[in-house]
Amino acid sequence: MKIAKSKAKEVTDLADELVKYVVEKGTPVLEDAAQAVREKAIVVTKEVLKKLEKEDK
Repeated sequence: MKIAKSKAKEVTDLADELVKYVVEKGTPVLEDAAQAVREKAIVVTKEVLKKLEKEDK
Protein backbone atom coordinates (compact mmCIF):
# COMPACT_ATOMS: atom_id res chain seq x y z
CA MET A 1 0.00 0.00 0.00
CA LYS A 2 2.88 2.32 0.82
CA ILE A 3 4.41 1.76 -2.61
CA ALA A 4 1.07 2.40 -4.32
CA LYS A 5 0.66 5.69 -2.48
CA SER A 6 4.14 6.86 -3.42
CA LYS A 7 3.60 5.90 -7.06
CA ALA A 8 0.23 7.67 -7.07
CA LYS A 9 1.90 10.81 -5.76
CA GLU A 10 4.61 10.46 -8.41
CA VAL A 11 2.02 10.17 -11.21
CA THR A 12 0.07 13.21 -10.04
CA ASP A 13 3.29 15.21 -9.67
CA LEU A 14 4.30 14.33 -13.23
CA ALA A 15 0.86 15.31 -14.50
CA ASP A 16 1.19 18.65 -12.69
CA GLU A 17 4.59 19.18 -14.31
CA LEU A 18 3.07 18.46 -17.71
CA VAL A 19 0.36 21.06 -17.16
CA LYS A 20 2.91 23.67 -16.04
CA TYR A 21 5.11 22.97 -19.08
CA VAL A 22 2.21 23.30 -21.51
CA VAL A 23 1.05 26.53 -19.86
CA GLU A 24 4.58 27.95 -20.23
CA LYS A 25 4.60 27.07 -23.92
CA GLY A 26 1.25 28.79 -24.35
CA THR A 27 -0.60 26.24 -26.44
CA PRO A 28 -4.29 26.30 -25.43
CA VAL A 29 -5.25 23.05 -27.14
CA LEU A 30 -2.48 21.14 -25.41
CA GLU A 31 -3.27 22.91 -22.16
CA ASP A 32 -6.79 21.51 -22.19
CA ALA A 33 -5.49 18.03 -22.98
CA ALA A 34 -2.83 18.20 -20.26
CA GLN A 35 -5.40 19.38 -17.73
CA ALA A 36 -7.67 16.48 -18.68
CA VAL A 37 -4.77 14.04 -18.23
CA ARG A 38 -4.00 15.54 -14.83
CA GLU A 39 -7.60 15.28 -13.66
CA LYS A 40 -7.92 11.70 -14.91
CA ALA A 41 -4.67 10.72 -13.21
CA ILE A 42 -6.01 12.03 -9.91
CA VAL A 43 -9.29 10.14 -10.29
CA VAL A 44 -7.61 6.89 -11.28
CA THR A 45 -5.05 6.97 -8.49
CA LYS A 46 -7.78 7.62 -5.91
CA GLU A 47 -9.80 4.68 -7.25
CA VAL A 48 -6.80 2.37 -7.17
CA LEU A 49 -5.95 3.35 -3.62
CA LYS A 50 -9.56 2.75 -2.51
CA LYS A 51 -9.54 -0.71 -4.09
CA LEU A 52 -6.25 -1.56 -2.42
CA GLU A 53 -7.56 -0.40 0.94
CA LYS A 54 -10.63 -2.65 0.55
CA GLU A 55 -8.41 -5.62 -0.29
CA ASP A 56 -6.30 -4.98 2.82
CA LYS A 57 -9.33 -5.27 5.09
